[in-house]
Amino acid sequence: MRNLFHRDTAVPGLPAPVYERGRAIPLVYVEPGHTGCACTLTAFRLAGAAVEVVDITGDDEARHALKTIGYQSLPVVNTGQRIWTGHQPALIMAFAENPLGQAS
Repeated sequence: MRNLFHRDTAVPGLPAPVYERGRAIPLVYVEPGHTGCACTLTAFRLAGAAVEVVDITGDDEARHALKTIGYQSLPVVNTGQRIWTGHQPALIMAFAENPLGQAS
């Protein structure tokens, strides 16, 4: 498994998403069994957007980084252009439809 915290960052303290075929692959920080996390992952899947899931229960660095930055609720989504917490269907759809999520 690659260490996400050894890349350049777009959001201070959090790693930047990678790009695949010119499209950002959002990082979604989750905890198994958390309803908002499950809903967010399902919404990304239904919107046709791939994500990179970071399970904070098994990644002490990720959990510490989120707490240090001040995030207190899950999921935390980092698209490279925007970061948010909680299940945000409108933001997920906007990301899936927005060409600004593409690398230039």
